[in-house]
This record gives sequence, C-alpha cells and structure tokens, in this order.
Amino acid sequence: MVIEAPCKINLHLAVGAKRGDGFHDIDSIFLALNLCDALSFEFERGALSRPPRRAPTCAIQMDNSPLPPELASPLDNLPSEKNLVCKAVRLFWQKAPVPPPPLLKITVKKRIPSGAGLGGGSSDAAAALAALNEMTGRPLSPDALRDAAAELGSDVPFFLERGAAIVTGRGEKITPIPAPECFAVLINPLFASNTARAFRLLDASRRAGVRAQTEEAWRNDFLPVFLAHGTGKEKAAYRAMICDLTAAGADIASLSGSGSTCFGLFPTKPAARAAARALQKKWPWTRQLEPFLSEREG
Repeated sequence: MVIEAPCKINLHLAVGAKRGDGFHDIDSIFLALNLCDALSFEFERGALSRPPRRAPTCAIQMDNSPLPPELASPLDNLPSEKNLVCKAVRLFWQKAPVPPPPLLKITVKKRIPSGAGLGGGSSDAAAALAALNEMTGRPLSPDALRDAAAELGSDVPFFLERGAAIVTGRGEKITPIPAPECFAVLINPLFASNTARAFRLLDASRRAGVRAQTEEAWRNDFLPVFLAHGTGKEKAAYRAMICDLTAAGADIASLSGSGSTCFGLFPTKPAARAAARALQKKWPWTRQLEPFLSEREG
C-alpha cells in the first residue's frame, strides 16, 4: 500500500503561555499543501494469517534523494524508539485488536524538508496510522485513531484530517474548515529550525517583557522572536525571505510553524508561478504549491 503524506503551513499561529505539563496552547490555522512524502507499506507474505512468531519488526528504508543534503531527514540515524514512524507502528498494535505481523517493511520517499515547520514527521506518522488501519480492516474507529495520533505528537491529529482546520489546545483539537483557494510559494533557507529551541526563545523573550503582536490578524509568534533574538544567520534569512516574497507580489508573507520555511500567498496561479521562478534564482529550495484537499472536499 502506498499513501501520500502532505506538508502543512500555518496561516496563523498564536502561541499561549507555557502550561504546567510543559506544552503551550496554540491558536492556529493549518493548511495542507500538495508537497507530499510517499510511504509504502508491505506485510511479510501471510503475516496476518498466522499467529506472530515474535514482536513486530519495523524495517524502514529512507529515500532522501529528492532533498538537498541540508534538508534530508535524520530518521536513518535515529534509534527506533525516537523514530516517529516506528512509534506510530508500535502504538497502532498496542491499540488495535489484531495480531501484529512478524515483519513490516516501510519505505519513505522524503520530499518534505526536515526541521522546516512543514510537519513532515507528523504527517508521516499519521500516514502510518491510517495505512495500517486500512490494511488490517479498520479495527480502530476514527476517534480511536485521533486519540492515538494525539499520543504521538501535537501536529499528528491534523494530518488524519488534512485539508484546512482551526487547531487549538496543544494541537490536538481540530475543527475542519473549508480550504481557501490560494496559491502558495514556499522558500527554505537550507537550514533546519529546532522546535524545542524556538519555544525556549519564545518563552525567554516573554519573560523579558516582549509582547506578542496581538493586533495582527495573521501572525506567527515565532517570527518576531527570531528577528529579535535569533542567530545572525536566522535574522538575515527570515528578514530576506519575507521581504523577497512581499516584493514578488505576495498578499501575505509569513513563517510556517517554528521555521525554517517561509511562505507567500498569491492572488493567482500565474502570479505564484512567476514569483517562484524569480525567487528560485536566489533561494534554490523554492516550491509553488496548492491546497491538498481532505477526503470530504474531494
């Protein structure tokens, strides 16, 4: 079975104060876009027709060839207990009332950059849950799948829905909305952003008295933090990407997630295509994308 795992951007991302459990409440609008990883799943032949001989073995092969080295997935070098796809596989068989196969082979063709604020790892984990549920006859209900996704990570539940949604709580509360008709251009500076560090910078800036830009209808609370307190490379890159997207005609230009990708929304597809061609001369990783619709939207 082959399944696509789309990326997302945050059209809006307001981050609340740090909670007692270490998470932050967010108020965000997620939009899935048609840049997708491709995951293939294969059970050992006859695996589900006999009792398992041992605990399930998850063999993952990563194909990073579509990505520049700076943006390649680190999954090849991660132990299985930290690999989000492996975590999804183990969690599925903890929840599902079906016997696990002796061997599950997974191939992940990565097109979504890692550490880019595009949710690639979370989308892959959600794809694993959805694929395994389909391949085993849907033993888990939609609610059970969403609960499992929330255990894996804050962004994972959205990728079971895809499309567009208002996302609140720590990311597990999903309210689907119609996907806007829009034409996006994404640019990445060829460096990754560490989510935990981004939240530490945000918390530190607030302790120092820096206030969020609450007057902005469309905002990302991480962007002003990086511009004020990031490294020299981050400050220069984020400032330049936002300026270049705006100069290219974007109606809205912002940061996705906690970085490092910035995006611009353009009024027409030809305008987005022209902007992407021009921006790619300066920013090699530039993509013109459109919404990846949910199943309910076709």
